[in-house]
Amino acid sequence: MPHVVAISQLQAMADYFTTANYPYFEELREAFKLLRLTGCRIQEIFQIERWSVIDGYNVQLQPQKFNNPRQITLNSDFDNFLAAIQNQYKPFLGRTYSQLENLFHKINPYGPIYSGSKYISNYFFRYLFVRELDADGKTPEQIAVIMGYTSPQAVNNYLSAPLSSTIIVPVVPKFIFDNVEYPVVNIGELSWIYTNFRGDDGEPGIFERSVTPELTEELGYFYRYDAAMRIASSLPDGWRLPSVDDFLYLASLFGGVSNCGPALKSTDLQFWNSPNGTNISKFNARGSGISQQGNESGTFGAAYFMTSTAPRVNTFNMFVLYDIYANVSYTNNWYQPNYFGSIRFCRDSE
Repeated sequence: MPHVVAISQLQAMADYFTTANYPYFEELREAFKLLRLTGCRIQEIFQIERWSVIDGYNVQLQPQKFNNPRQITLNSDFDNFLAAIQNQYKPFLGRTYSQLENLFHKINPYGPIYSGSKYISNYFFRYLFVRELDADGKTPEQIAVIMGYTSPQAVNNYLSAPLSSTIIVPVVPKFIFDNVEYPVVNIGELSWIYTNFRGDDGEPGIFERSVTPELTEELGYFYRYDAAMRIASSLPDGWRLPSVDDFLYLASLFGGVSNCGPALKSTDLQFWNSPNGTNISKFNARGSGISQQGNESGTFGAAYFMTSTAPRVNTFNMFVLYDIYANVSYTNNWYQPNYFGSIRFCRDSE
């Protein structure tokens, strides 16, 4: 039975395609970002002859189907596309519409989307764009001008068409700390932040990276147990510092503690000494190392994740992924005051 797809679910789906860890054709990320920004038909962004530069990042598109020209403002994320317009060569390093379609279906975790009986998965960016303008208070007439339509009828068609899927499209919750939004991924029955935490509440027990400070955004800060628990206690909406059981559940989805390592590790070659990650889990673990009383070590050789599990006084467990191994560790008792690890907050999926 079809399930109604809400605008929040379309937004989560669109955001996924702009941040997903692509198995190939990384250059098509710009294409997905452009679809998210503009709501263009997919064919239009590959037909560079339809585009011209007005000035700076302001460009003009002559849409398909004899609609009026659209004026669109790009930004620095689209420097390569802007250069393609200026020089009238193929965008996205020559990748094609068909390759984008194939990539879409290869990495799409959400299943097909329908408008009535019409399959529109590849066009949902356009539906979302119109509905977001409507949610912002724009009238159909105003949206028609933005989209280049000659009348608001096409807008009304998008707004009145119920969207559905044969599966329940998951809602991905947001995680925001100190005005920084972290990407989130649903894995099984849990939602996880997709990158290591790097927040600082101004209290003791938080160490910046001493050896690789330039990688703070990618690898995060180090946290003492009491600091991790303190920050976790202030998080909203069910977010928590994961327990050992949360990590064991994650491991169980990908072959258990003896085999899950590659599935949980990032495929980024620069973050592991001897990469063997596939990241099929989308957990995207990087070799962030450990800190002992402020001294960073083990970077690119292991990832040490803090847990809330404290089996004995002044000790706690960490969930550890190792460089070249498939197994993980989770039973070691670490002395609380001395050892600092990375944080990935989690919560129950909606």
